[in-house]
Amino acid sequence: MSFDDYVKNFYKNRKKKPNYDNLRSEFIDKGYEKFLWLNQREEDSSARNTKRKIRTLKKFDKPEILTSIVKEISEIISNDEFIFFFSYAPTKSYYLAKELAKRAHRTVVLSNVYEDDSSINTVAIFKREQVIEANLFFHSL
Repeated sequence: MSFDDYVKNFYKNRKKKPNYDNLRSEFIDKGYEKFLWLNQREEDSSARNTKRKIRTLKKFDKPEILTSIVKEISEIISNDEFIFFFSYAPTKSYYLAKELAKRAHRTVVLSNVYEDDSSINTVAIFKREQVIEANLFFHSL
């Protein structure tokens, strides 16, 4: 829906129509037209274009150095779990996350990809039934 259509639709039942030339140019110059509702035909067209673009995407080839960490992560997770990654940092939120991770179904310290990387990266895994604990953990990060 264009700005003109929107204004016409808004004022179609009113007798006095406003002078909106300045408003129109400002509205369009700032790109606000894209935030107006689409009609059904435009919505369907946009959905078809999005599907077409998704189908043309190429599969992401991960760098060779990440193969081991991706394999390690894929072996420890499943679809019915909430997974959170967090790294060591001497902050209150880290220590809170570390304590809350004790409530998790499982925690795993990930191996580092680079030899000179001394970071401590942890995965906290919550089961679907632990949604309250997972939510609390999420908001602690």
